[in-house]
Amino acid sequence: MAAHLRRPWARPTAFGPLVDAFRLWAPLSAAAGWQLGDALASASRPDDLPVLLDLVSDNRRGMARQMIVDSLWRFRKWPLVEPALVSLITDQAVALHAMSALRRSIGPASALAYLRQVAADHPGDRLGKTAASQIRRAEASISRQQPSPQADERSSG
Repeated sequence: MAAHLRRPWARPTAFGPLVDAFRLWAPLSAAAGWQLGDALASASRPDDLPVLLDLVSDNRRGMARQMIVDSLWRFRKWPLVEPALVSLITDQAVALHAMSALRRSIGPASALAYLRQVAADHPGDRLGKTAASQIRRAEASISRQQPSPQADERSSG
């Protein structure tokens, strides 16, 4: 059912029932919660951001929150998104999705300080390795954005 409610024709009215179902099922079934969270991420609109932030802040919902967390970058203009993502980058259940969304939300250069702190605080464990991977992605993205010296020489010559 969640897969059908994430479709564009259902989005305007699907959000409320999806929230109710997510609140019920996410603590009971990781698979059902994840599917509902994915549908919620697709069905959400900017006005729904406070509800999404409430849902992702409750760690009893575990991995079911992953796709909701991943979708928060879409709301990057709202001032509550960055602090929410920063608070989630150390939550084992959603850390990868929070780190990725943070990079997309505030940009790779701005996200590096947060990612490096997680890597330093958690060396060698899963969270630290996830942060190290996200640091590499951020650095690669930054280097792709910077013009190469050869391009500068060609444009000035």
